[in-house]
Amino acid sequence: MDVHPHFHGSIGEPTTYNRGSRKIDHILCTQGLLDCVRSCGIEAFGEGLDSDHRGLFVDVDANKLFGESTPDLTHFSSRVLDSHIPSYVRKYRCELHRQFSEHNIYDRVLQLSKCQGPPSLETLDAYEAVDCDITKACFAAEKALGNPKIIHGLRNC
Repeated sequence: MDVHPHFHGSIGEPTTYNRGSRKIDHILCTQGLLDCVRSCGIEAFGEGLDSDHRGLFVDVDANKLFGESTPDLTHFSSRVLDSHIPSYVRKYRCELHRQFSEHNIYDRVLQLSKCQGPPSLETLDAYEAVDCDITKACFAAEKALGNPKIIHGLRNC
């Protein structure tokens, strides 16, 4: 089932491709998932990523979808860094800066920020590599705090 016309009707739907005359992009889901949708919409051309297509979005009620027992993924107990301890924050920031410098992250991000137009596959790979290195740097900075709770889940990096 197409989410947008279900909520907003199919009459007068905007085109989703700037060189087209009809909607060619859709968000499809099952009836069960449709019952969990809070809202949906279509962005104007040029909002978000630079593309010749409009962005489509859907907002899903996680409690309805996963049940009331959805864990809080941002709970402080899953984090090593306690921002209320200034010495931890200083040590973390110092180690993070060292990691960023060592892995040339600042320059790589700067170069990627200069890319214009739709990203090539090579550019997308560069984004992924930088993202992975930033994640590794954050884990390394947390590890420098000396806390054994760090989870090493970086198999994809």
